[in-house]
Amino acid sequence: MSNLILTGWGYHDYACAAAVVLRKSPDSEVQGKSMARMTETMVALADDREAHYDNIFILGIPWRGEPSEILKALKMLHSSGTKITWISCYPIALWLPEKINKYIQIYVDDTANLTTITGKYLKVKFLDLLPIVSKNAYKGDVPWSRVLDMAMFYYRAYQNPKIYAQVINDMALGYNHLPEHFETMLNHYKKYEYRELIGNSQAIQDLREQINKIGPKDCRVLIQGESGTGKETVAVQLHFKSQRKEQPLIYFNCATLNVQLLESGWFGHSKNAFTGAGPIPKDGVFIEADGGTLFLDEIGDLPLEVQGVLLRVLQEGRFNRLGDNKEYRVNVRVIAATNRHLSKMVAEGKFREDLFHRLCVVPIVVAPLREHPEDIAIIANAYWRTNNGNKTLSQKQIEILERYHWPGNVRELHNFLERALVLEESNFESLLEQHKVFIGGTDNTEKEKPEKLDELIKQHAQSLLKKYKGNISQTAQAMGITRNTLKKYIKEDHCND
Repeated sequence: MSNLILTGWGYHDYACAAAVVLRKSPDSEVQGKSMARMTETMVALADDREAHYDNIFILGIPWRGEPSEILKALKMLHSSGTKITWISCYPIALWLPEKINKYIQIYVDDTANLTTITGKYLKVKFLDLLPIVSKNAYKGDVPWSRVLDMAMFYYRAYQNPKIYAQVINDMALGYNHLPEHFETMLNHYKKYEYRELIGNSQAIQDLREQINKIGPKDCRVLIQGESGTGKETVAVQLHFKSQRKEQPLIYFNCATLNVQLLESGWFGHSKNAFTGAGPIPKDGVFIEADGGTLFLDEIGDLPLEVQGVLLRVLQEGRFNRLGDNKEYRVNVRVIAATNRHLSKMVAEGKFREDLFHRLCVVPIVVAPLREHPEDIAIIANAYWRTNNGNKTLSQKQIEILERYHWPGNVRELHNFLERALVLEESNFESLLEQHKVFIGGTDNTEKEKPEKLDELIKQHAQSLLKKYKGNISQTAQAMGITRNTLKKYIKEDHCND
């Protein structure tokens, strides 16, 4: 490979600029890189004596890292005969050493976008690629903007960077129709485009690590977490990291049906098997998911009387459709999810212990958003860019979002942002106050009550004190206790008479 193109992730002008270079030099390799990985990449290229590139094009990626390491890597590449060109619409980082100019050719123009600059520098016809930059403009019959989004989805969700390079290569070739090898991937993206784990917090990193480890193991998994945390997203990730990823992923909500319809939904039924069944036989989700994954959501809401039925299927892998004596055998990976404490339900006799252990071969707990608030900005901006023409939120808007606890987690955050878009409301402070009233007038996340009586009284006293604006006498009277007794449970410096 004579040329290497290093391009950034995520924004369409990176991809378009890379396609321009490919027009000029078809014999090139494309790699997506983040600015945090640039120094590491250059050092690795310098140390790799077997891989040699005549040219390395760095397209608009800012750099981070130790200046001495960058300078050393560039010097080694230069001495081996590699020509390095950095093209950007942003000035090169001021902290880079002046000596860098000896080893790298810098072409910067802050008056135009990256695609235009690259085309001018290489003297390549690029105007027919420009419509791709627009979120809603297509070239010919190919929705390249959508295809690029798909490539980024596969990179972020499944750590597959090769698709991004394939898309750029096909853009450079000027296809007027969507290449066949992208059809299946694009359909999958359309279905699961919001099923990504977004965030850089330790909680999200740990969750990704669990998914990467557990996904390929083909074991049953129980996903636990509050509503809106993304349990279904985790199930999707587990499926597409497994050997079953080419087979069906079937969703079933255990909380939506009565007992008879639950069994019919699971196993199917023969014609006229029960009142309302109808004359057409129906396959259940176990048959539909055969060879693939069955995601049983809200498993904690499963009626006790049918838990034994599910247990038998999990144990034996066989069942009968309602009204049918034929025995069916299936090979299904079951992933279950709940926002309830199943172990507590087992202790209370509301959930079968044997079924719990069958489902919970490996547990995954999804943290509520309040436990990783540093991800709020990333999640909100990802949603905003996707749904608002690639725009980002202002710092003030982000700060307002970060002050709220989001008891409904990511789902509530997305709901709020969607409302802001529909109402074309940029004043998040005002909109958030309305939102709090709409969902119940409070942003306090529900917590378990303390077991100790003193702590429970203290919690109640603090709540009443706030209601009576710090007035000790009124609070004590409302509680039916003396002022001195009340003072045992509250801090006087927050009170007044």
